[in-house]
Amino acid sequence: MKTLRKTIKRLIIESLEHPCDDFIVELEKRFKQTYRVETGDYRLSKVFPDGCEVHFEMDALEGKNVYLVEIETIGDDCVKKGYARETLQSIFDLADEMDIWILGEADPFRPTQGSSSSDRPDKQELMNFYRSMGVRIVDGGDLERAPQKP
Repeated sequence: MKTLRKTIKRLIIESLEHPCDDFIVELEKRFKQTYRVETGDYRLSKVFPDGCEVHFEMDALEGKNVYLVEIETIGDDCVKKGYARETLQSIFDLADEMDIWILGEADPFRPTQGSSSSDRPDKQELMNFYRSMGVRIVDGGDLERAPQKP
């Protein structure tokens, strides 16, 4: 029995050695991978029934920290419909489950084809959006979200 407990403890510790990598792998299971021709890489995305998509990219850092590189709503007339909020909430729920910190920066995108600058939030609007989702704003635009406990 003692050997079994030691083995179980060792397996649990080993499975938690790379929690950020495990988090990214789990995101890849839950979201669609989208290839970007312009950069030659993949982003994760959530597709909505009306054809709108939210694309995002996250990088594993050290320990239990991941970095939200970018998140963007794609499609004509798709901005400010709550799609990014819904996608982020799914990401945050998983982060809470896995005890992961999310870091990032409130950095607005430039307008894309089919959108105007008035469609896209500015830095202040982004910071307000992230705050409304429980993200702490530090150093004038850096994002920090600790895992939430139930």
